[in-house]
Amino acid sequence: MVRTREIEYTADGSMMVGRLALPEGDDKRAAVLIAHEGGGLDEYQKSRAERFAELGYVAFALDYHGGGKPLTSRGEMSARCEALWNEPERIRALAAAGLQVLLAETRSDSSRVAAVG
Repeated sequence: MVRTREIEYTADGSMMVGRLALPEGDDKRAAVLIAHEGGGLDEYQKSRAERFAELGYVAFALDYHGGGKPLTSRGEMSARCEALWNEPERIRALAAAGLQVLLAETRSDSSRVAAVG
């Protein structure tokens, strides 16, 4: 049975909320970092973490926008995505923060890590 939980972490001066999904057992497993699309961390991306865990991976769906919820307006999404697009170091830092959460999970095998978007 897959176990999931929301993980709060700080990045870019904001409180981020990602979804961690763990497969059955207590052993170390390969890990997968999941990056969402421009609209933000939605139920689809959260369910991807669960599906990876069902396949035996430790999975973490990171949050690029903060709050762990999708953006509600197209204007807000466009502005946020444009800001990130124009600052590649910033988006890398946000992804790195999510990666650190994934690697901090004791069941993650840090020698076997993948990322999907």
